[in-house]
Amino acid sequence: MPITVAEIRSGAVAYLDASTLNDDPEVTNPEHPTTRNGPFVCFAVNGQRSGWAPISTQFREERLLIEESWRLSGAGAWRNADQYLNDGLTTYVGPNASFAGASQNTDTFRAANRPRVNAEGVAAILAEIQNQGGNVP
Repeated sequence: MPITVAEIRSGAVAYLDASTLNDDPEVTNPEHPTTRNGPFVCFAVNGQRSGWAPISTQFREERLLIEESWRLSGAGAWRNADQYLNDGLTTYVGPNASFAGASQNTDTFRAANRPRVNAEGVAAILAEIQNQGGNVP
């Protein structure tokens, strides 16, 4: 099920359509936008705006590992494979409704089992984004 505006909070994970985000004039895109659909983590919420960053299972030494102890709920690769913050510069900031809209055709998580990152993990992700100079809400 697509993520709803009511479900958007720091730590939520949703599958988002990158082209929908990249084409949305209400969303601040990174200098080098991602072109792949996939999981994104919400790293900050400020009123009706939020910040999201893509997640990857591909190891690169410079990527932040999303520790297994930080990963909550969900199933499959989310629980069984290493997960990394794709890049602290590749962040999207915009209205919560834009992110809910970008999940309409890609997100299949159910609200009761939606993957999420705990507060410690969100703090580490946000620190990495700030260290790299990514957009934040």
